Amino acid sequence: MTEVLSTASAPGKAILLGEHAVVYGKPAIAIPVSELRVEVVIESFKCPAGDIWIDSPVIRMYKCVNDLPYENPLRMAVDLTLNACGHPDIPGLMIRINSALPIGGGMGSGAAVSCALIRALSDFVCPNTFTLETINGLVFDVEKIHHGNPSGVDNTVITYEKPIFFRRGESLESIQVKQPVNLVLADTGINSATSSMVAGVRKRFDQDTVRYNQIFTEIENLVAKSREALEQGNTPLLAEAMNENHRLLQ
Repeated sequence: MTEVLSTASAPGKAILLGEHAVVYGKPAIAIPVSELRVEVVIESFKCPAGDIWIDSPVIRMYKCVNDLPYENPLRMAVDLTLNACGHPDIPGLMIRINSALPIGGGMGSGAAVSCALIRALSDFVCPNTFTLETINGLVFDVEKIHHGNPSGVDNTVITYEKPIFFRRGESLESIQVKQPVNLVLADTGINSATSSMVAGVRKRFDQDTVRYNQIFTEIENLVAKSREALEQGNTPLLAEAMNENHRLLQ
């Protein structure tokens, strides 16, 4: 008979403005998508002490963590958590992962899985030890596997679960939204690896740095305008800026 030892969840995310430009030091506005979540449950499991198994139907995985490559994101999330907890002795465990987020849909599925897994495992292994800052840092380390050179915006908005104004290397800034804004997210069903998209922009940036810096500066101005729109409750201004931001991304 298994026993539930801990549970945790994490939301998806959406970047309203600043996508790609944020990798180059420009700001972005990101929001959590709390309606779609990753749920992680840690259970007791009949296996040798110290062994950890993962059951994740969404990626068709049922495997012992030790049998995964060291660079596997799930193994890295487990290893980083246990290392941060001081490698205590643990019984055999099962980590069950369920997600409502589309994989490769730009909604931070990888960061959300890492965040929920790290929260649930740390809550059992070393409860009341990890701060949000600690979790954010560990998720960011795992994100480097997914994206190569991530900005840090995904792990930050997912870990703190609030609208943020984000610039790489600077302190977190929350956005105080004056009035509710209804946003519609449409899933095209077309999956795309963020790492390849980021690499493609990097290649074109290196080939025409001046032009791309001009585009990123225009996006930066739109981000500033949009933050003001959110804080003032000016939805038409936000919509106009989002449309122009999308044109620049194209």
